[in-house]
Amino acid sequence: MITRYLRSGRSWERCKRELLREFFPHFVRERLIWDHIVFNFNQEKEALRDYVSKVFAGASFLQYDAVEEELVGRIVMNLHPTVLAHAAFLERPRSRKDLINAVGLIEKFSVLRER
Repeated sequence: MITRYLRSGRSWERCKRELLREFFPHFVRERLIWDHIVFNFNQEKEALRDYVSKVFAGASFLQYDAVEEELVGRIVMNLHPTVLAHAAFLERPRSRKDLINAVGLIEKFSVLRER
């Protein structure tokens, strides 16, 4: 199926869009967005960088219609409470870069606490 789309000379973006439309109808896509973005809560022992990357990758693949700041806000809301306790004094991140910087600080605090 994929080779048929690519051999037809279409761009990868167009192929991806057509494959998503064919194999992920609107209701399936919406359900995946709810499961992988909206209600995808960070687990206690889950690495923060992996969690952030997973949410951004899911949003990109599912073509989640939100600006970066909204997606970053959703990720922050879904962080585990122990992580939020470390992040309480940090300024709320507005971009992916700010979020990654905050994750780095939180990981440093976590390591210091374990020592």
